[in-house]
Amino acid sequence: MNLWKWSGVLIGVFVISLIAGVAGLRELKKLEAKGDPARGREIFLDHCQLCHDASTNQARMGPGLKGLFQMPPHKMSDGTEHTVHTEAMIREQIVKGSRSMPPWGSNLSEKDLDNLMAYLKTL
Repeated sequence: MNLWKWSGVLIGVFVISLIAGVAGLRELKKLEAKGDPARGREIFLDHCQLCHDASTNQARMGPGLKGLFQMPPHKMSDGTEHTVHTEAMIREQIVKGSRSMPPWGSNLSEKDLDNLMAYLKTL
């Protein structure tokens, strides 16, 4: 009789753990899915494509962005070194600009940036 009681308790704990795990995965998926790549593509076409090519690594006025988040460390034309590209680094570049890139921070909302990042991650 005691065995049946403990079996029920263990099964209950297992089921609760399973439900909590699935809920945790859903929350993690929400965090990963920050931004809409389709809307980000529209933003890219409106604001970025004049200077950047999304389909190659070849430069226009600015570098091509294909595989942006997979690029290895490299030197820029101005001699500065880039480590692996992170979302934070790319966001800062977009918001603040650089010598050759104008700052877009006042033109793009946080949601626009989320969407743009989601699109850039698909390249």
